[in-house]
Amino acid sequence: MKQFIDKGILALANVVEVDSTAWFQGHTGAALLAGDALLNDGALNNVSKKSLQAMLVKFTDDNQHLMNPLADSPETTDYSEVVNAIALNAQQLCHSGHGIIYGALFLNVVANNNVVVTERMVSNIAKLIVNCMDDNWGRYYGLADYRQYQPSNLLNKGEIDIQQHCVIAVERSTQDIYHNTDEHFFAGDKLHGITHAHAIFLLDKLGYKELAQQAAQQSLIQLELNDRKPESGLKKVIPQPFDLSDPNIWGHDFNEHQIKLVHSYVELSAQSNQPLAKLDNLWGAVV
Repeated sequence: MKQFIDKGILALANVVEVDSTAWFQGHTGAALLAGDALLNDGALNNVSKKSLQAMLVKFTDDNQHLMNPLADSPETTDYSEVVNAIALNAQQLCHSGHGIIYGALFLNVVANNNVVVTERMVSNIAKLIVNCMDDNWGRYYGLADYRQYQPSNLLNKGEIDIQQHCVIAVERSTQDIYHNTDEHFFAGDKLHGITHAHAIFLLDKLGYKELAQQAAQQSLIQLELNDRKPESGLKKVIPQPFDLSDPNIWGHDFNEHQIKLVHSYVELSAQSNQPLAKLDNLWGAVV
């Protein structure tokens, strides 16, 4: 039963109805789509599944402002507006890849589930993705404007192996994890190194090969930027065991980023032809 897909899509589409310039509130719909996938992919035991389901129900209830019905518009299977919005985001790293993440989650659920989507939903989600392109350009440590950052030889000039890229993204995003500060994200950006790579994996799997390649170039830059930090003064994250069989894995409070991270990690683990780095170091930052 895919009970949270319709609510997740509606939540994504409602963000720009509430605030035409908003982007962050897309986390709500993205978390519902990721949570629904976790409930149905067989990775959770019954106890963990029931716990997650209860949290998703409460999360939906707590975000009723994003569950309002949209104005009537024709049904559609034309998602080109969303694809075009993703393409714009793939030209420049912005907001840790959130435009790519929102768009890929949406395209994945409409491709693999029998859902009804309207033209207004598609248009609104495309606007949400475009809104992700306006960032705080000084968000990375030591840079006034990260758009001017010159990457090292990490950048691949040829075709990128997307699956191998995801393995590398997980490896680089689970080492040397430090808590966020008031001025900069550290653990937060490492987390999005994985969810962004997973979104690129979804695009590639869905057949958007060129789009995935463009986004992967930006992801490579992101992985470099995520390693920027001061030499001292940071608090290192204490690792926590990541164990899907633990009935208390979700803790006491719903964490949108936690759910998206687990979904990305679980799906990449299932699809990878080699073991992924353990999540324990990063898990300590989100539980």
